[in-house]
Amino acid sequence: MKIYISGPMTGIPEWNRPEFDRVAFKLRFLGHKVFSPPEMDQGKSDGKWDDYLMRDLELIRTEIEGVCRLKDWEKSEGARIEVAFAKRIGLKMVTENGSIQAEAVEGPKPIESGGRKDDASKARFDLLPPE
Repeated sequence: MKIYISGPMTGIPEWNRPEFDRVAFKLRFLGHKVFSPPEMDQGKSDGKWDDYLMRDLELIRTEIEGVCRLKDWEKSEGARIEVAFAKRIGLKMVTENGSIQAEAVEGPKPIESGGRKDDASKARFDLLPPE
């Protein structure tokens, strides 16, 4: 599986590279093709944050099959954007051990029909079995 590692970098010594490297090594050992931002940056830190983010979102959109979230990923604005985008386009969330994580997926909202105000006029997507 092609896996992108998402996690905090800004404000962390060495851009958190030791943690990215540790997880990348583990996933590669399990046979996955891994995309790690610190490796892709090759030590460069002179670009703009949004340029790196756009590059990574394009990679996630076109190449990636799963995303591995590092510890404290939710504290990183970039990682939150990457994960939300990956989920939105239906990618799997993967642990550092290569396991697929079960995610609570919010289904589509019921569609209001025009004119009627009773509950029977709403589409009942909540009655459909999960995919």
